[in-house]
Amino acid sequence: MFRKNVWPSIVSHLWHVFVFFVLLMIFLLLAFMFQDHPMFHPLPQSIFEQVNYTHLAINETLYPVESNILRLFPEIMQSILLRVDSDYVLETDPWITYKSDEHDTDWESWVDQDGLEAQDSQLRYACKYQPLPFPILHHVVSSAVGVENNGSAFDRLPAVDKPFLILPFISNTTLKSDDTICVRVVVSQPAPDPSNPFQYLYRPNDYQNSRLVSPWWDTMMVTMQHNQTNATTTLSMQPWSGHMVLRKDRMARLLGGQAPGWYKDMEETIAERDLIHVYEADAKLKDIGEYHIQGLLEYQAGKWNFELGPVNPYEPQLLPVYPLGAEDIRVVKPGTEEEENEKVKKEERSVEQAQKDILDAHLALPLCHRADNLGRWLPVPLGYNTTLLAGIDHHNKVWAPYNCRYRKLSYDQFNRCLARRYPNGVDLYGDSNTRRSLKAMLSHGKWCDTQPGALSPNHRILNLEGARSWKSAGDDGQRRSCYCEDYTEPSWNNEWLNPHIRLNDLFFENTREESKALGRNTEWDNRTVVLDKVRLRSYKWDGLTYLNNPGWDTAFVPLFGDPSIRPDIVVFSLGNWDAAFLTLADFNRDLTRLIELIRLAYQQVGHPKIIYRTPQYFCCRTDSSPRERRVSGGRIQSFDHLARTRFASELKAEIWDTLAMGEARTWDEKIESVECPSNHVPSDIVEQENQVLMNSLCNSF
Repeated sequence: MFRKNVWPSIVSHLWHVFVFFVLLMIFLLLAFMFQDHPMFHPLPQSIFEQVNYTHLAINETLYPVESNILRLFPEIMQSILLRVDSDYVLETDPWITYKSDEHDTDWESWVDQDGLEAQDSQLRYACKYQPLPFPILHHVVSSAVGVENNGSAFDRLPAVDKPFLILPFISNTTLKSDDTICVRVVVSQPAPDPSNPFQYLYRPNDYQNSRLVSPWWDTMMVTMQHNQTNATTTLSMQPWSGHMVLRKDRMARLLGGQAPGWYKDMEETIAERDLIHVYEADAKLKDIGEYHIQGLLEYQAGKWNFELGPVNPYEPQLLPVYPLGAEDIRVVKPGTEEEENEKVKKEERSVEQAQKDILDAHLALPLCHRADNLGRWLPVPLGYNTTLLAGIDHHNKVWAPYNCRYRKLSYDQFNRCLARRYPNGVDLYGDSNTRRSLKAMLSHGKWCDTQPGALSPNHRILNLEGARSWKSAGDDGQRRSCYCEDYTEPSWNNEWLNPHIRLNDLFFENTREESKALGRNTEWDNRTVVLDKVRLRSYKWDGLTYLNNPGWDTAFVPLFGDPSIRPDIVVFSLGNWDAAFLTLADFNRDLTRLIELIRLAYQQVGHPKIIYRTPQYFCCRTDSSPRERRVSGGRIQSFDHLARTRFASELKAEIWDTLAMGEARTWDEKIESVECPSNHVPSDIVEQENQVLMNSLCNSF
């Protein structure tokens, strides 16, 4: 009887177990069908409408590289798949490969892609609409993910085993002015050098590395030179945005994503050192004519950063350009390609005429109101009317921004502008570059001005006083003071400005004759009648380094004694000494302290205009002087990026960009500075730098 009662209960429980088991299997089957199975990565639905397949996937066993491209960069893969050949199927459905015309052993068929359509035709060649050519993407992902294909479909792709520069179009391409083009540099890392025990010490600074901005692992100089004017633009090459995607993927896979942050950072640094790196920049060719694009690879594997290892020599290598012949580009006005082509065939425009046309177009632009406008150095044709030019250097060139123009302001006018608009004066904190700038101001442009006609006949001062009475000694020491070190200049009277002390309280003023010549109806005059005289308080420091004695922060102590008097303008020059003698982390810490002091000293009472002056451009050498400055172009760039970012965001500072002016010089002009260890610019460039500042202060309303 007991058995009769138990058996139905057991059968009932078994039936429940069976039903549960069936439901579990159905659930698991459905989960399996809808999950992103590791063997197959289905393509986005949008692609199905563009190719004649009902189902497309990539065999991860045979082709893990392409499978990972699809997983990490679906949009780029979509662009590539627009090149799918429906008649070319790899092995059996559903495995597919990409149309490659017998696998394309050159680059030309992988540029000028139409995969991502740009609404604006001028952006067709911009980086946003030009995915990495597939062979490069294949090698970059293979390098970053650490996988290789087991199938043979892509065995004949062009190799990426040496650094090169690549453009998004083939040779003999004609572009329109204002077209945006994507310039990329691909850097494959060399094999480790067993004889170099320091090679693994070098790495990017944490500040730039965490944000993935340049300078990163490699530094380069990529220039676009206009053949008719020799005007040069140096591109700011930034790490390809896809590197951040690859980095996040690698870090997510470390110990299943459970690794601590410090461990992930360490492993990522080790991994990224040896990967293929891609850098890119969008460039605009605004002047019509012919251009030549060139790239120099300066340092690899972080060896530009001398914080942790010995100084490495500057030995740049020329980058080959692909597609072959694409480095020479012709630019015409929009909508005039056929007309311009016919004109060129009939009559080549002379170099002099091309230079005049471009300079005329520049002078038709509105006045600049900022001191950080990007530009180029334009030559001044023989016989050109120079009255509208802001200044001419010793190479007969003028600094010409792309979107506005600077006018020539005399120091008499600048003094009137300051006295009326900024009557409380100017405080300056800077190094010897600031001193050279002040010499030009205090002498009203006479310091080291060797150009004829510096003072016009109707502007001769009978009784020269102060720095206006400067006269060149005419010897080699004087000439060197004008183009390089002026610390002990023979013709300079230290009573005008003493280079041997920290603080100089000065006055910038017009003579009575100069004030009378200006009249009372200048654009800066108002109902307030004051003397053309303004105070300049100059504090000489060696950046934020330990070399200051007393410490740089003591410069602010006198300001706390009398908070009622504050200047209208405060200029801070940083980066030159800092990049040579500090680590970026120490510099960042001291910037925090400096910003706090600026707020306490200057922004508690009134709100003066804060100006950050960039460091000077550094190029083409390492320092071999007894001071052994540990500086490179990459280090200057990293310190400037940090300082200008913090000054702009935290103090709403304006930027006086002298670095961009040096960066835009031609190679021959850049290497002239090699003989000047202090990295000073010559006096003619000091004058142009001053004109940029003067225009930014006096053109604004």
